[in-house]
Amino acid sequence: MATLQLIWDATHIYELWSFDNEALHQTAHVMRRLGHSIYLARIGPVAEEPTETVIIKLARGEEEQRAITREFDLYSQDLFHLQGDVVPQCHGIFRGKVDGHPLGCLVLQYCSGPMIMADNREFNRLIMIAACKLHQAGVVHGDLLDAHHILQMGFTPRFIDFSTATRHLCQNGIPTNPYECLSRSVRCCNELIEMEKSYGMMSDAPTMRHAVDATSRFWRQ
Repeated sequence: MATLQLIWDATHIYELWSFDNEALHQTAHVMRRLGHSIYLARIGPVAEEPTETVIIKLARGEEEQRAITREFDLYSQDLFHLQGDVVPQCHGIFRGKVDGHPLGCLVLQYCSGPMIMADNREFNRLIMIAACKLHQAGVVHGDLLDAHHILQMGFTPRFIDFSTATRHLCQNGIPTNPYECLSRSVRCCNELIEMEKSYGMMSDAPTMRHAVDATSRFWRQ
């Protein structure tokens, strides 16, 4: 069993635990809030200075507990081989009680970096490749068109927030040709089709004008 000492300030320190045999005994110093139940923290081995910036997602109540458990299961099973490539690395899930109430804590890699990709079309192409990898793993994100769920880390994209993701058998993991009409007889994955409309055409077209024209035709289908 591993532990996580969650430190808000000098007077608010909470002990959480995990049954993950590979997890370490660590401390997490909360730095600031980023969103609802999402915080930025610095984490490191117990009794040492924190060495890594991470994201922690807190869950209170049964519904939120089930949500982060489902998300952790996806990270640790279906998406395990995509950690650090398409999705953030997952450092584990910890549980405990605060003031007598259950608290869950999902610890994830902090994905952030300078926007150094000079060619937006290339980055869009990498987004489509990442989306296909995600679906090949049997997972549909459910909200990838929300740009807040696609971050850039160095030269590559990362998909975040799998709280609404589900497992599925993908009908089509190959981007379509933006210069041809999509056959009505072809069964395709809805999420990949929507991603193709927003990102795929912006990477395949030789010029922005071609991309806009192709996208307009595709949306009218």
